Amino acid sequence: MTWPPAPPATQLYRDTLHWSIQVMDGDDPDLGFTASLLAHALKYEGLSDKQARYADRIVDRLTALYRRGHLASQIDSAGDGQPEGLADAQIAGHA
Repeated sequence: MTWPPAPPATQLYRDTLHWSIQVMDGDDPDLGFTASLLAHALKYEGLSDKQARYADRIVDRLTALYRRGHLASQIDSAGDGQPEGLADAQIAGHA
């Protein structure tokens, strides 16, 4: 698997928000909100207009960073070929 994954080919919120969470830095201030948007999109099969505007901004920001190679997960400061950022975060508890 290539890391980080490329943006999804679809524009479905369940896909774009899932991708966003995958590539976000663990301390990204939008992480929790993005997760709540994804949960809403999955539960209700979509987003409200207001939620969609925020989701689009988040996805657009991350897509632009991805295309420039500036996502934390694309910058491997350790040089060991392993992804950094949210993918390596230690998550406690459960949903």
